[in-house]
Amino acid sequence: MLTAMMFVGLPAAEGMAVLGQATAPEAFAAAIRPVARVILLAMALDNIFVIAYSGAFIGAAVLVRRRARLWGMIGLAFALILALLDLGENAVTVTLAQSALSAAPIAPAHIFLLGFLTQIKFASGGLAVAFIAIALLIFRPKNYPLIVGTAVLYLLFPILNGIATVKPAAQMLLIVGMWLMLLLSAPLLWRYAPYAEE
Repeated sequence: MLTAMMFVGLPAAEGMAVLGQATAPEAFAAAIRPVARVILLAMALDNIFVIAYSGAFIGAAVLVRRRARLWGMIGLAFALILALLDLGENAVTVTLAQSALSAAPIAPAHIFLLGFLTQIKFASGGLAVAFIAIALLIFRPKNYPLIVGTAVLYLLFPILNGIATVKPAAQMLLIVGMWLMLLLSAPLLWRYAPYAEE
């Protein structure tokens, strides 16, 4: 789903860059109006993506529950907060895109709310992956290089998020980091699922 969103959003990246940024309503509307339909499609895909990554976090919490239960549960709690914030961010984005399409005035409060949700969402995501990473490192069954590699990528996510906050141009680096993190998570959960029963 993340790959699909990247392909959908990449041609419209310049217009979508304004999302989550503090911008005057008129400039905001002018930036997103040409790509509003792409934004609506991206948000539909993102809602499915939220379901998918929530499942991955639940799987990770189940995986480590016998050896690092507390860390895993805290990580899962932040992941579920992340999912709710992500859905809220998507709902506001859809409303803004629809307003731009219909030439309805965009309220400054909606732009502020979108930026607020975006920042809190990424902060919650950073906490979620950090706690899950610690849980994975505590979990460590035999032959665990895949776990260590995935945990290191998880721990890099808050750093990449911080860079993207200071330098919005680095947003693509953050998305690539998320993609690699999720790519490694799938074989990890598949390979080590039997250890969850030990």
